[in-house]
Amino acid sequence: MLPSFPMRSFLLLATCAALSTGCGQGLEEQSPAPTAENVPYVWDEFGELNSELTGTRAEVVDFARTWIGTPYVRGGCNREGIDCSCFTKRVFGHFDKFLPDDPELQWNYGTRVDKADLRKGDLVFFKEGGANYITHVGIYAGNGDILHASTYWGKVVEKPMQYVDGYFGARSLF
Repeated sequence: MLPSFPMRSFLLLATCAALSTGCGQGLEEQSPAPTAENVPYVWDEFGELNSELTGTRAEVVDFARTWIGTPYVRGGCNREGIDCSCFTKRVFGHFDKFLPDDPELQWNYGTRVDKADLRKGDLVFFKEGGANYITHVGIYAGNGDILHASTYWGKVVEKPMQYVDGYFGARSLF
């Protein structure tokens, strides 16, 4: 049975609003900027402290490539549809490195990497459209390319990083 007319209108508006924003964009209420004081250590789903990455850089990139073509879905977190931060969370989680599902919070993990020193498997972050917070994250694939869940392409792609607006910085979990 279909919902009543007012409920259908609400669902239509909510769907349009969700689709019109990118990964992490359009959030009116922002949490405070993460700091060393308000971001906990990385704990896995069983309550164990997790600090080891079990895969190599090449293995991480190869596994990330298995997601190419997965549809972009804001808030999605599986092979049916995924957004940028859940993509990086799922890829690194496959190698026992657990990340939060938020590009702004992921910025606090690992160590900073200069753009000139990027290596395969590094996380790359963006503040798209002049935002004052991190709106997007991907995985550096080498040769100037990144793997990311793209709102523009509507799926996980491997494309030149130069075409993503607002490069902010990079972090390495290795």
